[in-house]
Order: sequence, then C-alpha cells, then structure tokens
Amino acid sequence: LLMAAVALRIGRSLLETGRAGLWSALLKLHVVALIAAAAGLWLWKPQQIKPPTWAVAGFVVVGLIFLAALSIRRVRRGMSVEHSAVALTLFAALFMGTMSVHGTLWRAKRFDHRRFALRIASIVKPTDPLLGWWHAWDIERYYIDRNIPMLRDEAALASVIREHSFAWVLVDLDNVPVLPDDLHKQVELRDDFSDPGDDDDRVELWRLTLVQDPDRGHAQPAGQ
Repeated sequence: LLMAAVALRIGRSLLETGRAGLWSALLKLHVVALIAAAAGLWLWKPQQIKPPTWAVAGFVVVGLIFLAALSIRRVRRGMSVEHSAVALTLFAALFMGTMSVHGTLWRAKRFDHRRFALRIASIVKPTDPLLGWWHAWDIERYYIDRNIPMLRDEAALASVIREHSFAWVLVDLDNVPVLPDDLHKQVELRDDFSDPGDDDDRVELWRLTLVQDPDRGHAQPAGQ
C-alpha cells in the first residue's frame, strides 16, 4: 500500500507540473521490464519450472497492446493517474499468474525437497520425534505438515534422543553433528539436490538410537 501511495503521488506530481510524458515513460519502462522478465524466465529456467510457451506468448501480446495504448496521445490524456496505476497493477498480476502455472518463481530445488519430504512422511510416523539439525527445513516442514524443531547444540540433540530412546534427524551433510558414544546412527534416506554452479545440497534422514553396548560406537563426525 505504501508503494502504491508513493507511485500515485509521483504520478499526480508529474501531471500537475506538465511532465505527463515522464509518467508515461515510467509506465512503459515497467511494462517492458515485466515483458523482459517473462521472456528471460522462459529462456533460462529449468524445463521443470519453465513457464509454458502459450502463457508467455499471451502475456507478451497483452504487454505490447498495453505499450501501444500508452503511445497513443488521446489514450494517455484520457487516462488518469489512478487508471494507469490500476492498469499496470493488473498487468503485474497477470505476470504473477503466468509465472505461477509451473511454479516458475520457485527454485527447481523446491521440487527435489518436496520429493524428499514425501519420502520422509512415508517413513516417519506422525508421533515419532523428528528434528532438524542446523537448518529450519522450511520446505520439508511445509510438505510434511508438521513442526520440525531446529537444533544447533549437540548436547541438546543427545538429550532428546536419551529422553525418547530414539529420534529422526534431518541433516545437511555440509554441517553434521558429532555423536557421543551412546548414540547410534542409521541412515534411512539420502538425496542430492546439487545444481551446476550452485552450492551442494546433500541431505540425509537419520534414525538415532541409544546404543545398548557402550563399546558399539565412538564419538565421530556423524556424516562419516
């Protein structure tokens, strides 16, 4: 709302000071930017989340019609600041709708995390303790539809395991906890969401249990 209010104030000021051409140029600049963004996303997004050609083509056509209308002096004179702002807002909403057909504004990794989350849901019971190590695991939390407490303290992690005798833990292999002697790790799931030129994103689902025989394990980086 604040941005809209500022835009309207700028538009009125330009019209009142005889600079209607500058207001029209600003509108055209926004339209061109949205058209360029749509074309760029269509060209460079991975196939999985690329916007459909028909949607982008339709959006570009609407944008060109909008630009043509803004170039007609009679149309510009008959269009108030409020009307032109509403028209631009509707065009921006059309852009968001076009990009939402295949989830283009998401990162492709989101789909990988969704697949990983659904695999977690098929293994972990709703009543089982499920923890997230170091990260918030927001995407997994969303698709599993349950809270995943985040821990960054190894003593707190061990305390939860000892309290429940076991727990499931989501771990990013770039930052793994060190397990004490009385905990045993079993890797249930492993996935790699790495993209070319992007940071590695290797994740695992662990089942941590209390070791009955103290000689069974020893403290070590748990990712090993």
